[in-house]
Amino acid sequence: MGSQPPQAHPIISSLRSSSRLLVRELGFMSSNLAGTSYSASAVHAIIEIGLHEQNLNQTQAQSPASSKGKCTGITAATLCTELNLEKSSVSRLLKKLVEAGEVREGFGEDAREKVLMLTEKGRGTLAGIDAFGESQILDAFAQLPPEATPDDILKGIRAYATALRSSRLSAFTSTQSNLSSQASKTTALPPSPAPPPTIIIATGYRPGLLARCLTIHMTTYTPYGLGVSFESMLSTGFGELLSRLDGLNSEAFTALDSSSKQILGTIFMDGINLSRKVNAEAGTDGENVKINEKENENENENENENENENIPSSSPTDDESTNKKSKVHLRGFVVDESVRGGGVGKRMLDAALKWADERRFEEVHLWTFKGLDAARKLYEGRGFVLRDQEMKSMWEGKELLVQHLVRVRSEMMG
Repeated sequence: MGSQPPQAHPIISSLRSSSRLLVRELGFMSSNLAGTSYSASAVHAIIEIGLHEQNLNQTQAQSPASSKGKCTGITAATLCTELNLEKSSVSRLLKKLVEAGEVREGFGEDAREKVLMLTEKGRGTLAGIDAFGESQILDAFAQLPPEATPDDILKGIRAYATALRSSRLSAFTSTQSNLSSQASKTTALPPSPAPPPTIIIATGYRPGLLARCLTIHMTTYTPYGLGVSFESMLSTGFGELLSRLDGLNSEAFTALDSSSKQILGTIFMDGINLSRKVNAEAGTDGENVKINEKENENENENENENENENIPSSSPTDDESTNKKSKVHLRGFVVDESVRGGGVGKRMLDAALKWADERRFEEVHLWTFKGLDAARKLYEGRGFVLRDQEMKSMWEGKELLVQHLVRVRSEMMG
């Protein structure tokens, strides 16, 4: 005897009919919504962008110190999640809203992440949408039968909407789980990796910077046979540099996981190190190796008296500000293995070179060694050329072909 199909709930037909009526009366079947000339998805985009700004403004008002300087925009990715729309659909409607002057693009906390904010026109449009919605609700309240109250309607609609959302998310999770299970059974594929972290590029010192920089360096270079003498030298050199970061003659660039704030890469720009005639350092696209250069055997006896003449001061004169500075040393360039190949090194390097150009350094110098081909290609793509190279006995007695690369700032760079 076959099983009987489940009996339908007695109110389903009536609930579906009421849902269709609700959608039609709210205006979702029209080409525009809420008294505007925009589609329903565009109106909801304006509402969500505005709500995001309002929520963040309230948070900043409550905690002004902790939220000082934070941007009040929403990312396109977050908007996709809120509206339950595909990225391509959101991109098209945002393009229309930007062209219409309702929305503008700005930058997030790291000055590189684009965020969305309402313009003055957009805030006016949002005010009109809010007024339309409030009027529509109040007019409907006036037509309620005596046994129905606004609170009853709110509770019912909120519970039903929340249940619909939960059902959709549950079905999506179940589908993904089934697909993953089937794939593992049929093809024995490994589980999908976690999505890559969102990386922001920050500047300046932050707690743990030296320790994290050393950890990534040693994880990278231990396979090359480098050990305690290499780590000790890096610790001393980078520690000295971090103690004099000023943003003018020296700066630190870090790649940060936007969620965990873990440091996943570093670059140091040092406008003083080369003038001091101390140690030089080799940078790579994810690695940075320090190289102790030998004293020049032909130094004359009086050279020590003049060795500090070319050190950039911490407060340059007007002439130094308007004329070209001499050299800046690119140091400590390293990227964590977990994010290599994703463009993190390129973003850090571009930010560091932009910093050097804006401060009118004439030359950027770095030292690397032969065999790091990916790094060499990255440097050459940004104007670095080989100036000289030499076989040297380095840390732990390793013989390396040390290469000195230089990038000269052209007049076109300003």
